[in-house]
Amino acid sequence: MSAYYNVVYQGKILEGFDFEAAKNKLIEKFALNREKAEKVLNSRRVVLKKAVDEMTARKLGLALKRAGLDVILTKSRTAAAGDRRVRRKNRTASEPSCRAPWRRTRPANRHRCVNSRSRPRTSHKRKRHPLRVSR
Repeated sequence: MSAYYNVVYQGKILEGFDFEAAKNKLIEKFALNREKAEKVLNSRRVVLKKAVDEMTARKLGLALKRAGLDVILTKSRTAAAGDRRVRRKNRTASEPSCRAPWRRTRPANRHRCVNSRSRPRTSHKRKRHPLRVSR
């Protein structure tokens, strides 16, 4: 498994940038609204992106540094979403494939979730044509 990283804002703006310039670049590059950009810049330490691969973390860190933010990359303790999906696929046959077992409405021996995409079976009556007159 490869290592995953968090992109963390240190709460400082780099030299040569002022608050307004950094805020405007955040709004431009990352499509943030003013309130979110100010919230990020006013905070002491914020994890901006969690559990991304090294290349993505470096690209994002570089883009944020160009915007004027002091960011660092820290190793993530949690697995990335892709690893979780792989583990879910490798379950044994005895384990249910349901993502949320507490949301079941059927008996425990049937592994079908409430949020499954299957539709309930409709009646087999033939639908009438809207313009046809019934007898």
